Amino acid sequence: MVERTPTGIPGLDEMIGGGIPRGHTVLISGGPGTGKSTFAMQFLYNGAVKYNEPGVYISLEEKPEDFVKNFSKYGWDLSRVDIISIVPTKFVTSANLRKGRFTFKTEKGFREGEFSMDFLREMITDKVEKIKAKRVVLDSISALALHLENRFMLRQEILSTALLLGDLGATSMITTETPEGQIGLSRFGIEEFVSQGVIGLYNIKLGSKRVRGLEILKMRGTKHSQNICLMSMTDEGIAVYPKENLYSEKL
Repeated sequence: MVERTPTGIPGLDEMIGGGIPRGHTVLISGGPGTGKSTFAMQFLYNGAVKYNEPGVYISLEEKPEDFVKNFSKYGWDLSRVDIISIVPTKFVTSANLRKGRFTFKTEKGFREGEFSMDFLREMITDKVEKIKAKRVVLDSISALALHLENRFMLRQEILSTALLLGDLGATSMITTETPEGQIGLSRFGIEEFVSQGVIGLYNIKLGSKRVRGLEILKMRGTKHSQNICLMSMTDEGIAVYPKENLYSEKL
């Protein structure tokens, strides 16, 4: 019998047999504004609040105060989630520090230093082991391009990071942003292959309005819905409607 990690996102778990197979890594893919970060944080927050499963959120794009502010509209108490933020120094300290230096924000405060993937993986490992995390979110893989210009090295580092998440035994989500109009599930052409699951989020223009949708493109180890279903942003976060097909939405 497959051991599962319920996401707690309304409507989603029934599409994947009750939850994500425990220990798997799932890629959350979508264009700008499709709700990737909200989706991943909701998975993590639900784990802490509903299932007593500690979680770690690693942000490579936003300062902690920014995404705490962004998520406050849902009424989430993010003190229940351990957050690591790694952002360019110029966004949080003086702009005259040389290019390439970054600020690492953890529970111990700010630390200046050179960004490296080895350091990132060390931080993830230490935090997961310290709090015995059952859930991990890395938001986002796309941001790694800011740190690693060589595409071959970038793909190697993505692979190494995905393997680490698997070795840690936590159920993980990684987000990636696909440019609008791009064909494919990922920006770098490797994320979907190193993940056991892939969920696509959409914000599609149908007629005179835009409609949000969700599709489970891959979920190893379990049967899953083939429906491209409706999704909405509510006052409490994301909700999915498994029986409502995106393209049957009345315009």
